[in-house]
Amino acid sequence: MVKIENTIDFTMIHLFKSPSSTHLLCEKTIPKLKALIKECINAPKKDKKVYVARFSYKPDTKVPLKITLAPYFITETLNLITDYDNPALTIEYTKKELEEYGFKKGHIKKIIHAIENNEVSFNELTESISNIL
Repeated sequence: MVKIENTIDFTMIHLFKSPSSTHLLCEKTIPKLKALIKECINAPKKDKKVYVARFSYKPDTKVPLKITLAPYFITETLNLITDYDNPALTIEYTKKELEEYGFKKGHIKKIIHAIENNEVSFNELTESISNIL
């Protein structure tokens, strides 16, 4: 049986702080997320690294859950800019992995921790959740 913690709305784009993995904000689109940042975030003294997460959940497919994490920066002027040195990384959950591990918000923290500690490579672009948990 698949256990999916319902604290994350898979239809939204989520913003997580690095390296603490704290969930900051979520919105339907990147432009709306950028506007929300300007309303809700205090300007950092220097560029602050964050991760934008998008979810794809299709329960009847071979890989029912995909999480794409893209590194960004929030600038001193509260702009959200891409970290061009690192591309997005997609974490895949096969049906078997989703049945075994389920999905918990804490998985995002483990994924970001693995990225920050170079335990996963952006060169691969796709990684299995089994290699992280």
